[in-house]
Amino acid sequence: MTDVWIATCTLAADTPSKRFWGTQDSRVSVRLLLRAPDAATFAANIRKSVEAGGARLEAMTNMQTVAQRYDGREMSEAMRDAVARADTATTLMVSRPAPAPAQSGVYCKEIGWPDVHPGPNLWAVLDGVAWPGLPQLLEGSGNAFTCLYSSADVQILAAAPWLVRLDRDAGVLTELRKRSGDLHSGIILRSRHPMEGLRRHLRRYTMLPTPIGGEVPQYFRFYDPRVMLDAMTAMTPDLLGQMLEPFETIIAPLSPLCLLPDGTDVTAPPDVFSEIKDYDGRLAHVTWGPPVKAGPHVRVAIDDASFARFGALQLRRSVGRLARKLHDEADGAYGTQACMDAAEAAPKAAALFNMHSKLQVTTMARAILHHGPDFWMRLSEAQAILTKADRLPWQRKDDLAAWLARVPPSTGAALAAGGLR
Repeated sequence: MTDVWIATCTLAADTPSKRFWGTQDSRVSVRLLLRAPDAATFAANIRKSVEAGGARLEAMTNMQTVAQRYDGREMSEAMRDAVARADTATTLMVSRPAPAPAQSGVYCKEIGWPDVHPGPNLWAVLDGVAWPGLPQLLEGSGNAFTCLYSSADVQILAAAPWLVRLDRDAGVLTELRKRSGDLHSGIILRSRHPMEGLRRHLRRYTMLPTPIGGEVPQYFRFYDPRVMLDAMTAMTPDLLGQMLEPFETIIAPLSPLCLLPDGTDVTAPPDVFSEIKDYDGRLAHVTWGPPVKAGPHVRVAIDDASFARFGALQLRRSVGRLARKLHDEADGAYGTQACMDAAEAAPKAAALFNMHSKLQVTTMARAILHHGPDFWMRLSEAQAILTKADRLPWQRKDDLAAWLARVPPSTGAALAAGGLR
């Protein structure tokens, strides 16, 4: 008996003639599909197929059967067709090849709470903003702790990050295990350094200069699992290595809004359309090696390129959040792919009419979902609403929302799948 298997693969070829994926990129990330009796056979046959084409298989992640990947999730028509055509001899490429990021030296795998053992070298940095009442909890926990801010103001302390030693299988560790991953309450670190040394080191990274603030530091919430995982991709290797210098590993509770580094080894990557309960006890265990390493100290600041990478990841997360909102509002009337496509198209479409706020982009996304891309080019009333010169952007948003409330969705408006998911 065979199953249809799928995996995300990093392929590389030094000469253009061997880049069978059809782009000029020397390294690409692409999903490959093949029928096989088990995971080992699938991996071996994929490697043979890639090498037969003249390329190298550098990495294979997220390997699972198609049934596992799409358990409870909608499959696009193109993916259904690929699964129907799958056999044991022909490897199918079921996503557009994307340029593979430079090898980051960051390695991430999934673990669970039973793999996290308390001890003198286990620490947490917890977020008072995400965990109301945290200072009071720490006071009665029996754990050693210290605040990363130097303030006696009660309100500041309530919203501050706190460094806590997790040397007991009780107290803070017990409470942290209970908290849902979508609360983004903090991260876990492993380090042999003493508390005061860790506090002094981490304080340097609570606020960082960025291109938009000049030399005025901006808050950098590295203790939010989403931000820390983003940093693994967005920061320069030198600055990341400097920040991680005292630590051996980082553990981050997962949620649907976490974006994992390239090459992550998890069974089911975070997906905005999945349910919060599916993340109970799921943790990302992160380690690193060259080029991420401690070296000569560099300026502690976010440079232009890193800032752009952080921004791209944040935009991706915002688009995912909007897509999920559209899907929930539609109550099954539109598939996940149509909702994602509408969310991705909305910011650019809204900007054509000087609409940039969250509410304005959301309203545009609803219009695209219900009436298709470029709906204003086909529907004269919508065009009149969006181009009326005497209306401000927020008024156009209100007018468009009122129009959506009274005009039925256009037949066949949902966007085409636009790629396999």
